[in-house]
Amino acid sequence: MSSLFILSSIIHGLLLLLLSTRQALCSSPTPSDSFNGAPWQQMNDGQVMVEEFTYGELPPIVFSPTGRLHVIEGVVRAAKASNPRANLVMAMNCRDGIVILSSVTLSPYLNTTNNTLFLDSDSVFTHLSPTLVAATAGNAVDGQVLKCKLHQSCQSLVQRCGDEHMVSASKLARHIADQLQAPTQTSGKGKLLASHSVIVGNRELWRIDPTGQFWKCQATVVGRDADKAERSLYQRITEESNGNSENVDVCKLVQEMSTEDALSLLVECLKSTLQPKMQDPGPAAGPKTFWRAMVQTHETTKHNKASPRRTIHRGSFLPRKSV
Repeated sequence: MSSLFILSSIIHGLLLLLLSTRQALCSSPTPSDSFNGAPWQQMNDGQVMVEEFTYGELPPIVFSPTGRLHVIEGVVRAAKASNPRANLVMAMNCRDGIVILSSVTLSPYLNTTNNTLFLDSDSVFTHLSPTLVAATAGNAVDGQVLKCKLHQSCQSLVQRCGDEHMVSASKLARHIADQLQAPTQTSGKGKLLASHSVIVGNRELWRIDPTGQFWKCQATVVGRDADKAERSLYQRITEESNGNSENVDVCKLVQEMSTEDALSLLVECLKSTLQPKMQDPGPAAGPKTFWRAMVQTHETTKHNKASPRRTIHRGSFLPRKSV
């Protein structure tokens, strides 16, 4: 083991020496181009690649010399990568209810023209209890594993509380976040999952990231092409205000929005993000993009055990024509 470590250290040192020599022979880049990392540890692209190669396969608790956790960074990137096998989830907590919309991950080799029976399954949204619903976004396989964790966490809390109506969205979010955070604290404690989860219940919307961080949100976007979809959603919400986007209170706008307007807004945002062009090669884009949405209305009754009313919406859109 010690000889392998010494050999790895020698190879790592030689690569750094070669890269530094090449950098000295080439023209020096501007400070803005060469910056990568902390201000006191600037690195060029070659040094970053060597560090990622060296520390990318180590346990997620191992820091690199520059203080980065490359394994965790890779999982976070994979959870929102532009992958046709992944799904995108967007949700908004509005005036009269919560709207959650998800793209449907399908194999491009399935015939979806005449057979849509498999689309009616309850695989998009996970009903955990009469008051709690969850959805996962990102890598499809890790999303299924995360759904199992959500079910197990909910059942564990039900047994602890004695009543499924006593399990709130905040309790479940904290419980599942503790499990997802365990691999980042102790080596060998499970596997990092490249998938986000969104929990809806008790008039609340919670988001849990792959690293175990969780937030109570007014609106959230996670999963495939999340950065692009979030920019699109923010732009569309600010356009609704008809004012200066720099002074817009986005949370207030979402709170005042109806579920009908929110659903229409999310569908348009999904189209602008995922709608493929007809010129895209290969079967990966698929003939259609399917989506499912759930609207959970805020229950007006004060009875604690009243189940909220939920409605399911479904749709699809064809690839847009290239200009």
